[in-house]
Amino acid sequence: MPTPVRDRLSTKERTMSEMNAAHNRNMYKAMAMSRANGGPYTYDELYEDYTYQELCLCTPVRGVIMLIMVAAAMFAALYFSGLILAASGGVPSTDSEPEFVDILPAALPVRELRTDTCSATTCQLPDCFCNNVTRPPRDLPADRIPQIVSVTFDDAITVNNYDYFQTLFNNRENPNGCPVSSTFYVSHVYSNYRLVSELYKQGHEIATHTITHGRNLNWQDEVVQQRQIMHQFARVPSNQMTGFRSPFLEPGGDSMLTAMARNGFNHDSSFLLPPRELDENSMFPFTWEFPYQCQPVGTCPSQFSYPEMWEIGVNVWTLPDGTERFGFPDEFKPNTKQEVLDFLRYNYYRHFNENRAPFGIFLHARWFDDFPFAFTALREFLDEIQENENTYLLSHAKMLDWMRTPVSVDNVAQLDSWQCGERPFGPEPCSETEQNNCKYTHPRDGSEVFMATCEPCPDNYPWLDNPLGE
Repeated sequence: MPTPVRDRLSTKERTMSEMNAAHNRNMYKAMAMSRANGGPYTYDELYEDYTYQELCLCTPVRGVIMLIMVAAAMFAALYFSGLILAASGGVPSTDSEPEFVDILPAALPVRELRTDTCSATTCQLPDCFCNNVTRPPRDLPADRIPQIVSVTFDDAITVNNYDYFQTLFNNRENPNGCPVSSTFYVSHVYSNYRLVSELYKQGHEIATHTITHGRNLNWQDEVVQQRQIMHQFARVPSNQMTGFRSPFLEPGGDSMLTAMARNGFNHDSSFLLPPRELDENSMFPFTWEFPYQCQPVGTCPSQFSYPEMWEIGVNVWTLPDGTERFGFPDEFKPNTKQEVLDFLRYNYYRHFNENRAPFGIFLHARWFDDFPFAFTALREFLDEIQENENTYLLSHAKMLDWMRTPVSVDNVAQLDSWQCGERPFGPEPCSETEQNNCKYTHPRDGSEVFMATCEPCPDNYPWLDNPLGE
């Protein structure tokens, strides 16, 4: 006796490709009803030799309905395989991509300021981690966790700095054989959005850095509308842009974090961490659910708690002789390549040989213009540390995936985002010859300003309160 159809179908899961294939076709509603009444049914099995008893075709009317359904499915298969199009002189599409539909990230909660003490009882992963913690999460042994290194860049992406990024990151792999990734905190003015799209499709994280790159900002407009601009003109999905860094490392306290939380941003990297003494370990990223005593730069949040909002603090860099300290390493004005190498090595090994807290190298590409040997030194330094099988070069988003689910170096295969995968979802960038070079007058100073994009040039220069340039 053959296996009943329903038993056979119950072992087969509905797939997205089947649903997409059925979308907007005559078969879709009928198939959905069949699945709801005991399926899931699949399209392939419509062509199998079912008996009337198995399919409950108990009346001639149902038999006719089934024949119509089968005929419609066969017609759809022929049509969309290109046979009918070819017969009518049309050209079938072989490379069609799924429609690009943007998805906004879910908002994060904003709550009353907590006054209790942060502890392992009141704050637990994956969504909460206390500040001022210098031991690895979940008490993993420091020598068995990956040393995460995040190289990030601030400000506009232009033809003048893009080659730096390609030379620095292309053809580099992490110990698991997958490409390295960086985070780009992108500001608006002078950005080439075709190149922003290229970086996103190469697997790097695109994050926001405001439209105007100024001071005394309206955080709601600056944070959110820059993401709108990058979605519209670089075609980066909004739910993939959830990070932010304030200009000049001058954060905006509750106003900034509230604007971020309400619009689905889940990590910030704007706050300086306190300088460390030689015998002190580095701090791990933390969440803003509990109060934190900020450094006296910008405004510290003091009114609300922000559960699930992560802070990737900016470590203070120190010269090997201890004479000077810097927020960003590119504040250092070296004289030789060797000075840069010593500077990078000293600060890196203070992490690697101690608690292996994530190590950030936060830069502006213009440092390489001023000190070309610094770029050579950075390349050599990355080559050197990548010889260590425990060092991973990762974006901030992927670093936080590890913070939420910390694992040893032996178990990084458990982290999906760290694995090799397909190119990120979204339209492919156009070529340089296909891009639109849009020319405008700067809304504030009246100077000439250009914007490159694969999208049509908007009527006006995208700006505050008009991010789409309408």
